[in-house]
Amino acid sequence: MPLSAPDAATRPLEQLALIRNGFVPRQLSHDPFGEVRGLQMRDLAGEAGPDWSRLISPRVGTEAARHELRDGDVVVNLRGAMRAWRISAPPPRVIVVGQLTIVTPHAGVLDPDYLCWRLNHRDTHTSLRAFAKGTSLSFVPMADLRRLEIEIPPLPIQRSIGRAAALARSEQRLQQQLSLARRTLVDCQLLRATRAR
Repeated sequence: MPLSAPDAATRPLEQLALIRNGFVPRQLSHDPFGEVRGLQMRDLAGEAGPDWSRLISPRVGTEAARHELRDGDVVVNLRGAMRAWRISAPPPRVIVVGQLTIVTPHAGVLDPDYLCWRLNHRDTHTSLRAFAKGTSLSFVPMADLRRLEIEIPPLPIQRSIGRAAALARSEQRLQQQLSLARRTLVDCQLLRATRAR
């Protein structure tokens, strides 16, 4: 599905969502008594989404509130391999830390699951790669993300696409788990066979 289909209604992302940077401290250090926790890139590995148990408590000032995560936010990595994650029911007082971008879709206009699927689509990656800067580690400027044209079908269709994409991701995760379980079972059987008398 090309991003610039002539009959598709498109609008720049900045008209469909609030877009803001993560909190970038001068030095990231853990505050053992801190009540705010920070979500970093390392906490977003894989398809499963954030690992809330690993979050540190960064030292932050009063400006931390503007970086706080809400249910339905989409966190985007614009450095290196671009990737987006849909945030569901984050714990209280979690902020985004580092070179990540927070996209909060406008309610009733843009479905977060649809947006996450759209941002992870290869057509979107192709479009944004044209704006990438840097040589050793490429990055897409936030201004170009703001200008990215997003197709906006009616909300019920967006929700259907978002649900279908989420189910496809779940199926892929389950297949990977099943494959690992099969390999483990075969290894155990082979090991048992080598010890049989």
